[in-house]
Parts: sequence; C-alpha cells; structure tokens
Amino acid sequence: MENFDFITFVVSATIAAVGVFVAFLVWLQSRKDAKLAKETAEFTRKTTEEAAKHAKETAVMSVKPHLSIVSYRDQPKFTATLENNGLGPAMINSFDVYLDGELASGNESHHALEVAIQELDLKISDFSSEYLTSGYAFRPASDVVLMEIVLNENITQAPDHILAELNRIDFVIGYSDIFGNAQEPYDKRGKRKF
Repeated sequence: MENFDFITFVVSATIAAVGVFVAFLVWLQSRKDAKLAKETAEFTRKTTEEAAKHAKETAVMSVKPHLSIVSYRDQPKFTATLENNGLGPAMINSFDVYLDGELASGNESHHALEVAIQELDLKISDFSSEYLTSGYAFRPASDVVLMEIVLNENITQAPDHILAELNRIDFVIGYSDIFGNAQEPYDKRGKRKF
C-alpha cells in the first residue's frame, strides 16, 4: 500500500506541477497578448489619426480658391475682371487698390478704386467699378468686373500713354477658403499689365 500511496503522491505532485506549469504558460501568453493588444491599439490610433489628417487635407484642397485678374482691351473700352478659377469659394478678407505703388483711399462719396480711376490722365467718357468688401464670398468659376473704362473716342490718345496710365492701378486682395485658411494674397503689383 505504501507503493500505492507513493505513486498517488507522485502522480498528484506531477499533475500539480503540470498545472502550475500550464498556469505559468497561460500567464506568459496573456502578457504577450496584452502587449500585442497594446501595440495593436497604438497602431490603430496612429493609422486613424493619419487617415483623418489626409481626409482634412483632401477636404481643404477640394475647396481651394484661386484668384486672378484678367485684363481686356477692346478700344475704346478697357476692362479688368477678377476671376475665381479655383475649386472653392474665396472669402475676401481685404481689397486694396494701389495707384503708383501707394495705397489709394476712398472718400465719403467714392471708394478707393473710383478715386484711383479719377486720378488717371485719361479722357474718360464713362467708367464703372466694383469694390469688394471684407466678408464678400466669391464663388468658384465666376468673375466680377472690377473696372471698365470707356475712353472718349472724340479725343485722340496715344495707345502707349493709355496703357501706361491704366497700369498705374494695382490690386492686392487678401482672401481665405471656406475653412478660414488664409491663401496667398493676390498681389501682382507692377506685374499685371493691360
């Protein structure tokens, strides 16, 4: 019987040792699983943040405005048109008119562009102008005539003189996209020509 008790003890001890060993292996595996779960969560967080960043960049680029001024000559009429040939609306933040490189200012009855046009040494029979104010939303694929000048056809004016006078006026336009991101201002002082 003594052998039987010994065998029972050995078997019980072996089963207990195997149980402790299995528990140790399970504990090791759970630590590995916890570490893997933590790494997986971190990877998922980084991937999600990167995807959100790219989605925002795509959204911003999909509504990016782009302003340009196109000048037309069809004597006796001279026209400067502001165009938004970007993908989204341009929110006008500032609209400055320069005459001979100096910031023009308006007065009580005329805005700065009207004052600048009246300062030109041209025989004008008619003119119209548009002055954009801060907050103006300029939709994509659209244009607005900034100024249209009709010269007096009864008075001869040298073409070089006419162009030199018209090119005295420049524009600097600050604008942003619909998300409020400031865009590179339209500033072609000295570069835009009729």
